[in-house]
Amino acid sequence: MKVLSFLCFICLSLMSYGSKCPPGAVHYQSNCFFFMNNATNFENAELTCKNNFGAHLLSIPDLFTDSVIGCK
Repeated sequence: MKVLSFLCFICLSLMSYGSKCPPGAVHYQSNCFFFMNNATNFENAELTCKNNFGAHLLSIPDLFTDSVIGCK
């Protein structure tokens, strides 16, 4: 199923603690989050995350993280 405006949240969790996030990424706690606007389905979005960043689509564990990431 295609999504008209898919917002891909990528958590670059393999980055070491204390390192800077790449340009365009948002730092929160010890992770970097990269936002992409692409029309795609879940499977292709996950593959994009894995292949380009060695990461996965973001899983938001709590309301506070949701509010922080949602404001970016």
